[in-house]
Amino acid sequence: MERKKMIITAGNRGIGAAIAVKFAQAGYDVSLSYAHSRESAEEVAEKVRACGGRCFLHKAVLEEEGTAEAFIHESIQELGGVDVFVNNAIRPGLGGGLLDIDTVEMDKLMRADLRAAILCSRETARYMVKHNVKGCIIVISSMRAERAMPNAGLYSGFKAGLNQMVKCFALDLAPFGIRMNGVAPGAIKVRTNAELLATGMPEKIVQAKDEFAERVPLGRKGKPEDIAEAVFFLASDKASYITGETLLVDGGLTIPGFPESVGPAGTDAYTWGYIPRPETWTWADQY
Repeated sequence: MERKKMIITAGNRGIGAAIAVKFAQAGYDVSLSYAHSRESAEEVAEKVRACGGRCFLHKAVLEEEGTAEAFIHESIQELGGVDVFVNNAIRPGLGGGLLDIDTVEMDKLMRADLRAAILCSRETARYMVKHNVKGCIIVISSMRAERAMPNAGLYSGFKAGLNQMVKCFALDLAPFGIRMNGVAPGAIKVRTNAELLATGMPEKIVQAKDEFAERVPLGRKGKPEDIAEAVFFLASDKASYITGETLLVDGGLTIPGFPESVGPAGTDAYTWGYIPRPETWTWADQY
């Protein structure tokens, strides 16, 4: 039986790596892009090949002119087609507050987070339509597209734009049997504490990131594999009647409004976003 084919941007680490491996385990060949770390890309390729699949690696800085289109074209040629495309790549950074926005950085963020996703999706869709492939395109969005936060207007705005484009593009592609959806991760732990410390991040900040898990209703940060499972579901036949949707995968984090901080017990700030844990429940003794 011929293996299916999946293309993913930024598939060399974190969420992208988990997605690449998940599809390989399900019988897909994979082509992935990476911006800098060839070593991490090779590690993912080894895992894909261990599943019996082929894996092609492409160094691609997707905000550069012509790179996004070339990555898709080369990947399709190497794979011999495409059944699923996953746009996962972003440029690190939120863009800063309105008063501090740098025009050059703004343009780079827009080209990486929005423009490249559109171009990759367009080239993939053109191939699918031409060759009558009833395929699937999935965009990795963010919970920040739904929640307003300071100093994140550019990143959040671009992701919100992608969410609306998913709806519109899904309508464009539906007559061809092509589905397009999104997955919006919440707080996902993609690096170990040791890796964060190695980047120069202060220990106090690393500790705060761990403590943040207490604010997630399900009691933990997400894992890259949690997002990979959601992406695979949307690409599978089990989701054959789902298109134009963006699935929020955040452990319930955004339900109370994504608290940035929690005040002392007994204050209004304490109740905003406060999730009681089972060990704090006393009402059960009354029954």
